[in-house]
Order: sequence, then C-alpha cells, then structure tokens
Amino acid sequence: MHCKTKHAGANVMVNANLLPEFENIEAQRAVYIFFRPCIQSLKGPVNKYFNLVVRPMRKYKPFCHWGLFASSHFPPEETKAGDEYKPAESLTKCSSAFEMEVVRCRHSGKHANVGCFESVCPTNHREITGKVIYVGTTSKSDAELEGTAHIVVDYMNIKGGYHGLYRNCQHFLIFLASMVTTEERFPKRADEIFGGILAIRNKDCYMDEKIGRLRDYHRVRRNIEAAMRSEESICEDKSTAEEEKEDIEDIFGGNPNSIWNFSQ
Repeated sequence: MHCKTKHAGANVMVNANLLPEFENIEAQRAVYIFFRPCIQSLKGPVNKYFNLVVRPMRKYKPFCHWGLFASSHFPPEETKAGDEYKPAESLTKCSSAFEMEVVRCRHSGKHANVGCFESVCPTNHREITGKVIYVGTTSKSDAELEGTAHIVVDYMNIKGGYHGLYRNCQHFLIFLASMVTTEERFPKRADEIFGGILAIRNKDCYMDEKIGRLRDYHRVRRNIEAAMRSEESICEDKSTAEEEKEDIEDIFGGNPNSIWNFSQ
C-alpha cells in the first residue's frame, strides 16, 4: 500500500522558540516530546477521506504533530525515558521548543495543519496538549540544538523533502532527539500503525539506518563548517581527502555535490 500525501516533496524548515538564558550556555536540561493535534495529510480519490476518520482521535499520538522541548523543569526521579508525564504547569515558559514545519504551510499561516480538508473544515485545537513524554537529558545549548535541528531538516530535504508518512514532524523529532540525548524512547509513529502496512512500499523505512546516515551527514557537515570557519582544509593529505569524498558519496548515493545544498 502506497499512500499519497499533500505537500509531498516540499521543503521543510525549523521553527524554534528559544529561551535567551540558554542561547550559549550549556546546562543539563530535560528533553520532552510535546504534541499538537493536527489533521493528517493523506490525499487521493479514496484515502483522503481517512483524514476525517482520524479527526475524533486528534490526541492519538501517531496522528499528532510532534515537537521537542529542552526544559529546565525535570520530571520526578522515578520517571524513565519513554514515560508519559503531565507537569503541574505548562512547560512553554521554561523550555526552548523545536518543531519542523512545511515551508509553504509556514508561509501561509497553516503551520502543521496540512490536511486536504483544512480549508473547509479547519482544525481549531492547535494548542500543545497537557501531557508530554520524557525522552532523556541534554547538556547542549540552544545554539547547538538549533544548529543540529537545521542539519536534520537539511538532511530531510536532501532525501526528498516532506512526506506525510515517511519524512514528517515525527521523524524530525526522532532524528533530533537521537542526536542530542542517549536515553531516547519514542511513541509509535504514524507509519508504524496497522503493523506498518502504510509504509510497506517505502524502501527507506528502517529508522536505525536513517539515524546512522544522518549521523554520517552530521559528521561531514560539522567537518566542513569547521573548515569554513578556520579557512583550513579538513583533510591532512590527499589520501584523507579521498576517504572523505567516499564518505560523502556513500551518504548521498554517489552525488557528493549534494552536501553543499544546505541552508546557511
């Protein structure tokens, strides 16, 4: 089964809401997944109607928009990675937030709501739901987190841009959290429901492999950015340069020039 989704192939971007006190300061913080209800983005003569079917289940996590909180508020000590947690007060005032947006939706003001029926039957509940999921901790500053988030969306754009099932806000969250914390456990994604049948024709469906390629891309990007800042070569000799070139070709399927397609 292959599901078409609205805005497939569109570029994605980072929507970051940062706390000034953590911009360049490394401090241990808790990492949470937060959720926004949203309509699904399936399209086509038949499967587009599934968007309406899931609307009553708007708080079911695989049907939600996911974002990441880096928060100075820690959960109770007995809380483990993957546990659901409901803080007494909203975490928005003590947390920096990172979300993925489809560029064309961001510019139109629709944000995460990219469903086919959004224009005639809009989602009115865009608020962050009360419960979050504790993922782990991070000591990275907001500047580092935002830099990593931009690398994640650049990687997603290179791999094909937005897809409602295969490259969406949930994948962005998992990619980002996997890069900044080591204790991560995640809820079920939209492409994992119904036994994963919706993703059965997706050739790039193994998350561990995706994360591994992202780490390779992150390493190469950081090397290049460091070289650009210092105006020095990242390769000590010709043989090292050839090895670096091979690494790039492995990541981008024989197209090393793709690595320069990142946004500054």
